[in-house]
Amino acid sequence: MKWLGMPWLQKLGHWRKMSQQVLSINQRNLEFIYRYNPRKFYKTADDKRLTKQLLAAQGVPVPPSYFVIESFHQTQQVGQMLADLDDFVIKPAQGSGGGGIVVITRRDEHGWYSPSGSLWTVLDIQRHVADIVFGTHSFDLGDFAIFEQRLRPAPLLHKLSPWGLADLRVIVLDHKPVMAMCRLPTKSSG
Repeated sequence: MKWLGMPWLQKLGHWRKMSQQVLSINQRNLEFIYRYNPRKFYKTADDKRLTKQLLAAQGVPVPPSYFVIESFHQTQQVGQMLADLDDFVIKPAQGSGGGGIVVITRRDEHGWYSPSGSLWTVLDIQRHVADIVFGTHSFDLGDFAIFEQRLRPAPLLHKLSPWGLADLRVIVLDHKPVMAMCRLPTKSSG
């Protein structure tokens, strides 16, 4: 059997060699993140709201936050807060791995729509925000929901991943870049 013009077994051997050169997320965390970063900084790094404030103070561009929901009581005001917004992103302040992030790309008389075309009503958004505030997507009980500006992909990255915003990450060790990765959203991830 041939796959992309190569015998299947040759291709398998090629991927085995490559897998020895690729750093997995668990490997990255154990061998780089946990080893070289003092634990006292984790709380700051795990809080998107605080991290955005620190980066902005250093002149690093960050997407503007429209508002933050910090309590269940505030979820009732979401409809009013979204009255003038056609597109936005909702993120748990302490979320991990993209869990709980909702991207809204457009709006019509029925509500807001995600890139996959799913309809989000005010009630849907209120429920999702309540889950975030409860801590469903975070490391700890209790969290904040950040509503921020939706970023548009650069044309080159849009060609690689037309279903969402790809991002480039650079791992720095002792003030030197040692590796990089590109995170590509997929159609199935929504």
